[in-house]
Amino acid sequence: NKIIHPLLGDLIVYALGGSSSAGIVQRLQSDAIPVIIEEAEGDTMKQKFQIEDILTVARQSSSESGANIFKGTQHGKSLSYALRSMFLFNSISVGVRHHADDTRMTIFALKEDKRLDKNFKFQELSKMVYSILTEDFCRRVRARAVKMVPIIKQNAKLFSRIIGEILSNQRAGDQLGTLLAGCYTLINDQVANEQQVQSFIMSFDLSEPAKSKDIVIVS
Repeated sequence: NKIIHPLLGDLIVYALGGSSSAGIVQRLQSDAIPVIIEEAEGDTMKQKFQIEDILTVARQSSSESGANIFKGTQHGKSLSYALRSMFLFNSISVGVRHHADDTRMTIFALKEDKRLDKNFKFQELSKMVYSILTEDFCRRVRARAVKMVPIIKQNAKLFSRIIGEILSNQRAGDQLGTLLAGCYTLINDQVANEQQVQSFIMSFDLSEPAKSKDIVIVS
């Protein structure tokens, strides 16, 4: 709520883990806006089922078939939704249990800072966040992202192909390629070539699984 939410602004669905999947779908309708789920642990059985339902919506949103979701109503008319949103789940434990979800989601773990001056470093980081992420700066970041959509889409195709070749897994390439193409475009304005993509990818360890208890899941 101090970094991601300000950057995304108000054009998001920002919900707690106890929210229902139906409520999220009805809020989205056919808008391709980001969804953030806070406290997505699921401590009780009811909460676990709710998170499972939201994960199903996230899985449906990642479908490239172009198919819609249809819901019946008591008035005898169906409602259709075209889900095309990216989901971010913030939780202490990983709630991904199905292979279909595992291959569509990327888990980011926060590494423990073991430096002796970690408290001072955190204070410095907090000051930097507050000084940089002003309302005007965040608005400019969003405007630039929209302007860069054509370039991001081109970069995503190249990133996906190269990562798929590196991992010998095109599905993983599609998942990670989209995320890293967005990351790359944060600091670059042009369409990337193969050499630039390979150099950028080498700065990441794509094979190391998340081990921390503090988890951020991106769909």
